[in-house]
Amino acid sequence: MTARRLLAVVKGLPRTATLAVVAVVLIATFAPILAPHDPNYIDLPKTLAGPGWQHLLGTDDLGRDELSRLLAAAQTTATTVLLVLVVAIVAGGTIGLLAATIGGVIDNFLMRLVDVAMSLPSLIVALAVLGAIGPGYSHMALALSLAWWPNYARVVRNSVLSTRQQPYVEAVNVLGAHPLRVVLRYLLPPAVGATLVYASGDAGGLAVSVATLSFLGLGVKPPQAEWGQMLVTALPYMQSNPMLVLLPGLALTGFVAAWNAFSRSIAVDTLPRRVSARGMRRRRASLPAPAARSPEAAERAS
Repeated sequence: MTARRLLAVVKGLPRTATLAVVAVVLIATFAPILAPHDPNYIDLPKTLAGPGWQHLLGTDDLGRDELSRLLAAAQTTATTVLLVLVVAIVAGGTIGLLAATIGGVIDNFLMRLVDVAMSLPSLIVALAVLGAIGPGYSHMALALSLAWWPNYARVVRNSVLSTRQQPYVEAVNVLGAHPLRVVLRYLLPPAVGATLVYASGDAGGLAVSVATLSFLGLGVKPPQAEWGQMLVTALPYMQSNPMLVLLPGLALTGFVAAWNAFSRSIAVDTLPRRVSARGMRRRRASLPAPAARSPEAAERAS
């Protein structure tokens, strides 16, 4: 899929999915401007305050504004997801491109390595890496990148192999074009488009993984706001103040739902649709009937 084709697909997506993703991106980008208070400002006299004009969603156990922390957590999650996707795409895409262009023993070795990596659950791989190098934000990003790169190696390799079989690519090779020019001009753009489509589906799953690792104390650390970390601090107050648990959960659910709907819409618009036998008969019936030939034309044809 070329970049032009990808742009055309995005323009044709359902408005709900597109607007949801745009809203998520804008909120995460302008979170510091939208936040009414400093998300890390502690105001102990207003601990666990209910919603009001000064604090629209109340405060947490340290008197910090809940709305401001939710917005800051959105930026933290979006930044982490973007960072992990960039590292995973660059690493996995490079390996997939090398495997597809070199082929032979190198391709077999790299793909067996990818198969082994993909056979392990991503979250288990991230937990194992964090167990070896220790918790922390940067370590969490590295662990998730190591867990996600095999998917993009497979996507890029399949895209490049499929594009190489196209007649126009074979014609360029016959004309003696430089291999590097063939890769950059003809093989890489479709692979980039396919990778971006796949990455849109991974954004929601990565957000859940970030929240899970932070919930377990292996990712984002206080006082930095993150939805999983906010859930941990709110658990002791689940009965007395359930909003502290409900709000981060709803924010995470909205983030995941927006990206899942967006990726599903892209998949529907890009994957070829199968036509049933009944649909084929309807298409044939809708075609205009061939014009009847005159006796003179039939005699000339014979």
